[in-house]
Amino acid sequence: MILFLEKLTAKVYDAIKSDVEYVQDTVIRYVKAKSLIEEYLQSAEFITNEKIRELCGFTRQQARDTLDKMQSEGILRLEGKGRAARYYCNKCV
Repeated sequence: MILFLEKLTAKVYDAIKSDVEYVQDTVIRYVKAKSLIEEYLQSAEFITNEKIRELCGFTRQQARDTLDKMQSEGILRLEGKGRAARYYCNKCV
């Protein structure tokens, strides 16, 4: 394995490095967003996609991905659809 790594070019190393950094950034972004959302829900009954975008500085898709992940972890539950969608806390600390 060491011999293989020694043969990597700088370009390949930079590509691998940025992939790792991207994954790390994505994980860190989710952890921070999750914390902000849980904190917000301590004083609010529910949260919306729009409020998450405002709170976290996310795009619509980033907010959607965060909401989906938090739902799959059982932290949030969805009520309603579309613009009427509201997310309520199941396990907020």
